Amino acid sequence: MLKKTKRIIKSTIVTGAALGLTFAPTAALAHGGSSSQSGSGGSSRQAQQDKNRRGFNDWFQRNKDRQKLTCTQRQDALNKQADAYKAQAQKRLTGMNIVYSGVQTYVSGGGIAVGNYDTMNAQVTAGQTAATDAVNAVSAPQLNCGDDNAAAAVSDDNKTFKHDHDAMNGSIGAAQKALNAYRKDLNQLFEAVING
Repeated sequence: MLKKTKRIIKSTIVTGAALGLTFAPTAALAHGGSSSQSGSGGSSRQAQQDKNRRGFNDWFQRNKDRQKLTCTQRQDALNKQADAYKAQAQKRLTGMNIVYSGVQTYVSGGGIAVGNYDTMNAQVTAGQTAATDAVNAVSAPQLNCGDDNAAAAVSDDNKTFKHDHDAMNGSIGAAQKALNAYRKDLNQLFEAVING
C-alpha cells in the first residue's frame, strides 16, 4: 500500500497536472470506508454496551455476595466473642457458687456464730442471682444478613457493626460488673465466717 502511494505521488509530481484528480478518488474511497465502518461500529458499540452491562450485573451480584459473606463473617465473630465470654464467665460463676455453697455448709454444720450473717447471706444470694441472670443475658446481636440492604449496611458501614458490637460489649460489661459485685459480697461473707 505504501509503495502504491509513493508511486502515485511520483507520477503526480512528474506530470504535475492531475494532482486533484489523483487524490479525489482516494478521498471518496476513504469516506465510503468510514461510512461502512460506522454501520458496523453501531453494532459494535451495542455489543460493547451489552458487555459492559453484563459486567456490571456480574460485579453487582459479586458485591452483594461479598456483603452477605462479610455480614455472615461478622455475625460469626460476634457469636464467637459472646460464646467465649459466656463460657469464661460461667466458669467464674461456677467457682464462686462452689465457694458460696462451701461457706453455707461450713456455717450450718459447724455451729459457727457470725454476727450479721443473715444480712450478708441475703446480700450474697441476691448477688448470685444477679450475676447468674447477667451471665445468661450475654448474647451476640443477630444481624439481618438475609436482607440485602441490611447486609450491605453491616458490611460497608462500620458504624452499624460497631453499634451491634458495643451492644454486646454492654451486656458483657453488665455481666462483669454483676460477677464482681457477687465476688465482693462473697469475700466479705467468707472473711466474716473465717474470722468469726
